[in-house]
Amino acid sequence: VVSDWSMLKGPVFAALTLERDDAARMASTCGIWSTGQPRPDLVIYLRASTSTLRQRIAARGRSMESKITEAYLRRLATEYERAIRVCEIPILQVDADAFDVFHPEDLDGLVYAIDRRLRTAGRRRV
Repeated sequence: VVSDWSMLKGPVFAALTLERDDAARMASTCGIWSTGQPRPDLVIYLRASTSTLRQRIAARGRSMESKITEAYLRRLATEYERAIRVCEIPILQVDADAFDVFHPEDLDGLVYAIDRRLRTAGRRRV
């Protein structure tokens, strides 16, 4: 199963948008929701610099994203870094500054890296 969402995201965005007490409640709620649920074999973390993120946001041209500030993107990166440091799920970090989903070689490399990580963890192959 491949997904663009995990329980990691809820507390990350809550930390940026909610008051401290509400963000803590959100983190606690996500913990409750995930109890007893199957855990991912691997989380892929696409890490990109602020300048790359701003370029990609501008290229998409979505009006709802036009007001996203560099400061917000830096805070978002900090929160994700904090979340993955304490995450008990294996994380495959990908340099998204260099990775291009439209280049088959990059996709092949990612599939190879996923397969290698899953095999070393005793999981199924991709």
